[in-house]
Amino acid sequence: MQPIKENQEINLTNVISIRKKLYQEELNEEIQKIGEIVKEEKLNLKSGLITSTYSMQLKEGKQFLDVEILLSVDREVKLPNEYTLKKEFVLKNAIYKKHIGDPNGLGKSAEEMINYINQNNYQSITSLYCVQPMQVTDVNNPEIECYIGVNPNKL
Repeated sequence: MQPIKENQEINLTNVISIRKKLYQEELNEEIQKIGEIVKEEKLNLKSGLITSTYSMQLKEGKQFLDVEILLSVDREVKLPNEYTLKKEFVLKNAIYKKHIGDPNGLGKSAEEMINYINQNNYQSITSLYCVQPMQVTDVNNPEIECYIGVNPNKL
């Protein structure tokens, strides 16, 4: 089990972003669309793919997500209307945990992080952000960095 760390941050520039409600199986299509933009615009990646799920529900027996997909690139670019270019993306004072293994087990890592937040009387102020590695070294055990921003105030 990987340790949980405090006071971690993500600091990125030129971040392509899309927030959308979609079915779980449509997520890869959205990720592929971002990949096509990167390829067409000849962009260089500055981060791995980042996802954040704001809500999840069952709809027609399938997982329906409210998800944001983010990707930092090397320069500003004009994007299709459904996308936003965030000049800066900063997440500070975050709880961090490295998840190693099957991405389907991310729920367990998220639960450990939430329990840690509750045990330490912290207050989460963001959803869970999952950062995929830029290069996967072990396809059977990918390393995904997980972050949840917490309120720095001790009340």
